[in-house]
Parts: sequence; structure tokens; C-alpha cells
Amino acid sequence: MERVNISFKVEVVEPTDSILKLTADPPTLDFGPIEKKRRRRLETKIKNTTDEKIKLAIVDMPPEFFKKVELSRSELKPGKTAKLKVELKKGKENEKFRKSITLEATFKNKDKGKFRLTVPVLKGIDVKATAKKKGKK
Repeated sequence: MERVNISFKVEVVEPTDSILKLTADPPTLDFGPIEKKRRRRLETKIKNTTDEKIKLAIVDMPPEFFKKVELSRSELKPGKTAKLKVELKKGKENEKFRKSITLEATFKNKDKGKFRLTVPVLKGIDVKATAKKKGKK
């Protein structure tokens, strides 16, 4: 039996931070079932869960769908919140839809990068965490 030496060279990379840096409360803007009251405005609170000040901006949304999408502030200190206010265009409150709004946060120290949060916006979509299974009795 012949012996062979094998060597490995590896580069260890820190895992990405899996903790959410932004949170939304409520996490989904749900305009409810089609047959219910036809609201056109909702809001959610966006919280900075980091320990640094961030700049916040809306970077993606379907403009043909919303009359107004705005943040109450563009900079957030650690632990502070901003309101994301959404208003549907007239007539859209009668439609069934699944849309989203994406926010981007940038650290004051730009070397730390950017991160995003997508807030789902729904109407007439029944969202369940788990599906019911049919069982035998």
C-alpha cells in the first residue's frame, strides 16, 4: 500500500448575518377579501433592528398600481421606526392582486453595504402558513 499526502487550502468566509436588519409590522399589507370593505390606504411600521443609522429608500413597486407609496422618514436610527404608507389607485381596491414594495437600506458607512426588505401587498388572497391535511379518522 502506497501512502499519499494530501493537503487542502481553504479560505474561511464569515457567514452572512441571518438576523433581519429591517422588520415590518405588520409584515404584509393585506387589503382583505374582495367582498369586504374596500379600503384604499394601509400602513406598516418599518423598524431598524441594527445598531447603526441607516438610510432607507423605496426601490421597487408597480407604479401603475399605487397612487401613493411613501416613507415617513428616510433615515432611521437604531431601534427606530418609519411608517410605510400605501394608497391604491382608484378601482384597484375591487381587484384581486398580489404585489410587493421593496425597500433598500444603506449603512452610513457605505463599505458595510446595502440590504433589502420586500413587503407583500395583497387583496383577495387567502394566505395560510400551513395547508390543512386531510386525515383519516
